[in-house]
Amino acid sequence: MTTLTPSRFGALDDGTPFCIPMPGLFVDLDAGFGSVALTDEFFQAPAEVRFDVLQQWLRALSVHKDSALVEMFREYSRALPGSTIVEQIESFRHHCNLHGIGCPADLAVLLQRY
Repeated sequence: MTTLTPSRFGALDDGTPFCIPMPGLFVDLDAGFGSVALTDEFFQAPAEVRFDVLQQWLRALSVHKDSALVEMFREYSRALPGSTIVEQIESFRHHCNLHGIGCPADLAVLLQRY
């Protein structure tokens, strides 16, 4: 059984409305695959509510994605001792390109943020 853990990026604070879990996010961690299958209840909500919720989820997921990319860079760059940060970033960009991973132009900024 999995335990739900609050996100360090999207933790609920005192000003946040009470949120309940909604089924719909599925993952196969072994295969590195995820999918979304939201409930009828979600699709029956007004379009503006669905939009607001999806926008909040996308923002939170984007932060997690950026954090994971930074962790990937750090793991990758450990194998490049003696390389400059510029060389590490260029090598990582090439690695990402080979594997179909989108590497943002502002990677250096992300590295400072996380």
